[in-house]
Amino acid sequence: MPISLKTVMQRLPAARRANVEARAKELSATEKRRRPSSRQPRYRVFRDAQGQWRWQLVGANGRVIAASNEAYKAEAKCRSAIDHVKAAWDAEIIVE
Repeated sequence: MPISLKTVMQRLPAARRANVEARAKELSATEKRRRPSSRQPRYRVFRDAQGQWRWQLVGANGRVIAASNEAYKAEAKCRSAIDHVKAAWDAEIIVE
């Protein structure tokens, strides 16, 4: 029968247990900084096969909501295009 993590931690000497807990908190904090929140849409900036910059707006479910229809030679131009999309996010919806 497998031993639970809680049991293993209880059996460790106090000094070792403190080291393990501190390292676990450190790794957890690092992961939170590295990983964007999966509950919110996020922008993905990447290079395409030709080495040009493109962006995608990825939803919480991992699906692409929107994507750049042109490639950019400079990453700064690509990020500028994202800023334009963000500014238009609250634009009026027109049904034709």
